[in-house]
Amino acid sequence: MGIVSVDYEHDRVYTPEQLATANQYLIAHARRGGLVTVTWSPLGPWMNDELDLEGNPGDWTDTRTNAAFLSGGADLRDVIDPTTEVGKVWRRKLERIADALAELRAAGVVVLWRPMQEMNGYWFWWGHLLKGDDSTAYQDIWRDMFRFFTYERRLDNLLWVYSPAQNRDSADGEQAAWVKDSDWAYPGTRYVDVVAGTAYRDDLHIPNYGDYLALPEVVAMAEFSAALMGEHDRDGDLDTTGRSPSFHPHSHFPPELLHDRLRLPEALGCPRDRGNLTWSKVESVAWGSKWRRWNNRCQPWSGAAPARRASLPSGRIT
Repeated sequence: MGIVSVDYEHDRVYTPEQLATANQYLIAHARRGGLVTVTWSPLGPWMNDELDLEGNPGDWTDTRTNAAFLSGGADLRDVIDPTTEVGKVWRRKLERIADALAELRAAGVVVLWRPMQEMNGYWFWWGHLLKGDDSTAYQDIWRDMFRFFTYERRLDNLLWVYSPAQNRDSADGEQAAWVKDSDWAYPGTRYVDVVAGTAYRDDLHIPNYGDYLALPEVVAMAEFSAALMGEHDRDGDLDTTGRSPSFHPHSHFPPELLHDRLRLPEALGCPRDRGNLTWSKVESVAWGSKWRRWNNRCQPWSGAAPARRASLPSGRIT
């Protein structure tokens, strides 16, 4: 038993056909008893109107706050305003993603749904840099998405994962000053099922674990690995740290091998039946083992028995 994890966007806007292909792997894994998590790192709706997905798919830089649209004075609230052009693009985007999630629902797959992660950081367009200390715009976007997916599209197979970045007590004190508290944009218990943060540290310390426990949801770790430019990161790109290779364009693995990477941990000797309660980098595939790429060694989990899909709640709609 393990977890298969994919990102429905991040590196480009994927066509419905491409998402359907990815879903087949997720469905097959779920039917073997595994868990499925889908992260969604959407490209900025200011950058791509999604009218030509094949000809203009965009790229990962369109998820970042240094994207060109920022210089135009973008307003996050436009995203959920249906009278704006950005709002129309956003709803088009939500429909495309909801269609993909509906395929998983029809197949009986429960999804750990992790949208717009690390919102308390400054690197994504939905992070705090665009709104300063005001987190209400992000919270409104999350709640609007929740209502649309849950009540309009009836996606009762989603477990909503709030995933902040590590902040205070960070290994990088300068970065810690630029990252808000873990609960800075917390949308509220009605809209969240799981709190699962991210941490990249060589000492494998989770700096905000106590903050996560202060919230009422189930707690896990969504991204947990060695530090960028740390002892185990040779290239400074996070593709050589202790997790599966990412799907970034600058990865050592070409895009056409995306689906082959679903089998990569097994190929390196990490069997699927070694599971823990964390899942790996969102663009990666994790079989639940603590795989350390720098020495290609699979370290079995010796803790409590991992959770299985059958033990998860089926959803909130009755």
